[in-house]
Amino acid sequence: MKQVSLLTLVVIGGLLLVPLSLRLFKKEKSRLVYLWSLASLYAGSVLYFTLFCRNVKEMVRFRLQPFITYKIAFSCLTGKGEFSKTDCYSVLRSSKNIFQVTKNSPIEDCLLNITLFLPFGFFAGYLFKKTPLWKILLYALTFSICIELIQAIFHIGSCETDDVLNNTLGTFLGWLLFRLSARRK
Repeated sequence: MKQVSLLTLVVIGGLLLVPLSLRLFKKEKSRLVYLWSLASLYAGSVLYFTLFCRNVKEMVRFRLQPFITYKIAFSCLTGKGEFSKTDCYSVLRSSKNIFQVTKNSPIEDCLLNITLFLPFGFFAGYLFKKTPLWKILLYALTFSICIELIQAIFHIGSCETDDVLNNTLGTFLGWLLFRLSARRK
């Protein structure tokens, strides 16, 4: 969990440096080229980590029940629910978990999915200032669904509703980060 938390802080810190680096450019066109370059690098990284660097698996895992990871984690943390200690340990710890999709625990995967889409909302805020938030969230939702479907079709990951929801949440939080950084100018 330490690595996931550290990665999240690095991503947020990096995004907060963007407004500072924009001050280096005098012309608006130069700023846009810079922002589009960063956004393109980000998009390429997302595609690489979610699609291209994965190994093909025999079976595709589908988890279509929304918020199941949160439900299990909440149940385990409060001690109220129908999940065994083994299930709870596997959701909250990272060695070998019941979902067996990655070496991370499902809670870490949730945080990684949120972190993965923070830049989406952040860059969308800068590049599409007049676009309403609901459209940005719709674009993120669509992009995330496409990634999940491609993973399922080509057997390179799991197809999870929670991933789509977490990615959309990450986009919203990234947009809020943009709003915070835009106010500080």
